[in-house]
Amino acid sequence: MTDPVWWAASHLNVSQRTAIQEVFSSHVVAVFIEGGKELGTGTLVAWENRKFLLTASHVIAGTSLSRISFFTRPAGTIVERTAEEAFRQGGRPSICGYPLDVNLLLESDEDHDDLAVLEVFSSRNIGAGARFYNLVDDQVSIEDGASVFTMGYAIDSSFEFAPGKRGVVATADIASFDSNLNSRTDLHSAYDCERQFLLPFTRLQDGIRPFGISGAGAWCNMSPRGKLWAAHPLLVGVVSRWHSKQNLIQITKMEPVLKLFRRLK
Repeated sequence: MTDPVWWAASHLNVSQRTAIQEVFSSHVVAVFIEGGKELGTGTLVAWENRKFLLTASHVIAGTSLSRISFFTRPAGTIVERTAEEAFRQGGRPSICGYPLDVNLLLESDEDHDDLAVLEVFSSRNIGAGARFYNLVDDQVSIEDGASVFTMGYAIDSSFEFAPGKRGVVATADIASFDSNLNSRTDLHSAYDCERQFLLPFTRLQDGIRPFGISGAGAWCNMSPRGKLWAAHPLLVGVVSRWHSKQNLIQITKMEPVLKLFRRLK
């Protein structure tokens, strides 16, 4: 079954946008390469009664898993603050990476879909507020004007609290889907409109570039099925690239993601 996703920013008030982010942020993971020399983002997903971490292949490329640590959401609600404020206010446990019991299972070509799937074998070091998103083998369509949310661990939102050690907080972004962007021909050859879609990145005016957000999930809120509105975020893709000259982020669609997971059956 294919359901349209059409909730746009103009349809949502601040409380509703916060409610959507509150739900999907429980699935968001920070990926620390060698203590924070490099950063990336991932998503906790469940598939066929197994648990995984989904990210972009280039985030972990060329690095041993023993040199990668992760941060998943702790208990509590979203609080807006910088990484430096979090550290100074005693938030050090919430801004440090920890080892997870993971093993790299599947990857796709970086210059193609740029996806990586790691299996998670235990709950050790997974925060009390973290949840695994139930990945369903189904497709959705995103209509023009729909709000697409991303949340990841941008390097520009991080704080180096010791040499080679970096604390982070999540950076959220919201953009309006415009299918006309997908027909552009002035982008890197890695872009394939059949496999990816494009979004403007809106946080540059805040001094935040999307470095570190690679591997983050892109989310829409499902259209309501009844009279009452509800936060029902749906994963619609994975961030894989920033086209800096055009200020567009490239997002791998769900069909390549699902195709990768189907190989696990």
